[in-house]
Amino acid sequence: MTVVFRHCAGVVAGKKEITVTVSHHPPEAREAETLTRTFGTSPAGSDTLRAWLLAERVDHVAVKATCAYWKPVFNKLEDTFTTWVVDPLLLKALPGRGDEPEPAWLAALLRQGLLTRNIVPQHVRRTLRQLLDYRQSLMEERDREVTRIRKLLAGAGRRPLIRQLAHLARLNRKIGALDKELTAQTSRLGTARTGW
Repeated sequence: MTVVFRHCAGVVAGKKEITVTVSHHPPEAREAETLTRTFGTSPAGSDTLRAWLLAERVDHVAVKATCAYWKPVFNKLEDTFTTWVVDPLLLKALPGRGDEPEPAWLAALLRQGLLTRNIVPQHVRRTLRQLLDYRQSLMEERDREVTRIRKLLAGAGRRPLIRQLAHLARLNRKIGALDKELTAQTSRLGTARTGW
């Protein structure tokens, strides 16, 4: 058995708990020593997890990408450890798990260098992507509201309401122009959405 990473950990994050197995494989030992602990998913639990991994002198961590539960754990660990996000479908395709708990199996696969790492953009890019996605959803919501108000005002058939509608349309054009300017500035910075 080839040992690639002597001090590593496997992390499986769920909705209510984070289960971690730390694996140490000293050069003179035949088998790896493993420790398994469970932590809460609160920020305090993630801090405790990080402190425990530091105390155990872990340098590589494999996190199973389950739903969105892996994201807070990854965000907490990425600056301190070499953190790999592993696709659960690829894990399912690997043979030989047996009765071993999932975090221990994950740590064993990482220790032997059998895992493939998913590419996760840097924290700044992830944050910018979330903000741009949120802005896009707000723009779509604004467009739906404008359309709904137009239909409402046009159905009322009153002159003052029509003038308000024209004013609303002018405001909408101004907001659209500001949005185009923001998009142009973002693309000049080299962080355009299409470049991800």
